[in-house]
Amino acid sequence: ATASELLRTRSDGRKGLIAASVMRASKEAGVPRSLKELARVFSTTPANITKGSSQLNMALYLGKSSPPKALHISRASDYVARFCFELQMLEGIASVAAIVADRADKTTITCENEPPSVAGGAILLVFELFLSPERAPKSRKTDIAAAAGVSVVTIVKVRKRLHRYRADLFTSAESHVLRELRKNKAEH
Repeated sequence: ATASELLRTRSDGRKGLIAASVMRASKEAGVPRSLKELARVFSTTPANITKGSSQLNMALYLGKSSPPKALHISRASDYVARFCFELQMLEGIASVAAIVADRADKTTITCENEPPSVAGGAILLVFELFLSPERAPKSRKTDIAAAAGVSVVTIVKVRKRLHRYRADLFTSAESHVLRELRKNKAEH
């Protein structure tokens, strides 16, 4: 089959292929999007995008032994800045959450969770540590879950796991940033 024959598709398959192309382009640009985000934007299902991704890869690598260059693999820290911007969170919270998410990715702490879930859990953990000793209100958890495109239950589970390993995820530098943010909050 030729590349053009592989790419002939209808309706859901076409949407999946287009979404897979956008997903690939966003990964290559270093700003990945999750399957759920793209499924919502293109009015299709994650399964259709996965099928479209397979079709795209077959067409791109038809007759080639391997892909020409490595594709950027999504990490949780790739999502943190965008989610925090959407949530209108302080820049300090976003930077600490990105560090926590990156460290969680480099360990096996959150290996069974998708990057957007880990990003949401890291944001929630850092936000709660910023509010300390208070807990984040339910509405804020809902907002974080919506920004990440996952359930509140998932975000809370990831946060609990991250909290359990916080000694491995936070250095004195991150703790200092949170103390300074709390101090500035108290002064205003």
